[in-house]
Amino acid sequence: MSDSSPIRVFVSHLFEKHPDYLRVFEYLESRDKFLYLNVSDPDRVPSGGKEALKDELRNQIKASEVMILPVSIYDLNRDLVTFQMDCAGAFNKPIIGVKSFGETVVIHKIILERAAEVVDWNARSLVDALRQHAQAVMLAFDPVGRQSRLATLAQGTMQSLSAFRRYRQPGRANPFRAARRRGE
Repeated sequence: MSDSSPIRVFVSHLFEKHPDYLRVFEYLESRDKFLYLNVSDPDRVPSGGKEALKDELRNQIKASEVMILPVSIYDLNRDLVTFQMDCAGAFNKPIIGVKSFGETVVIHKIILERAAEVVDWNARSLVDALRQHAQAVMLAFDPVGRQSRLATLAQGTMQSLSAFRRYRQPGRANPFRAARRRGE
């Protein structure tokens, strides 16, 4: 992952702009040379019932690389935040918990168990956690990254092995050995 490609971030919300939701973006904006794309949209409240809300959240989380969870919103709607954590787990999106700002709020066990990391309100630690966990996601699921390099290496090894076996057949000259004798 290069610094020129933005990290797609979903910040947990309850379809309203909570002060901690807005504060996350203040902290992200304060860091130089950090690119991100906000894929969460609390203003996009779908018409319909609870299932429409869940479908919208699923789509927003699926488009992200990392989920940020300000832990203070958990007590406002436990069911919806738990649903968001379930979706992030189902889509293999790491969750970064952010401790409450200025007040002492107990971090619930479910958040501690599901979060890849819990950070303080500090722009540097938040951005470092985002970079680390987004990079881990890219390495694990990038079809052009590590997976294809390993496949190319394995394919090249298999081709070399099959060429070697072809020339080891009895009665067949080995061009590799002949070239060495000639000094090529």
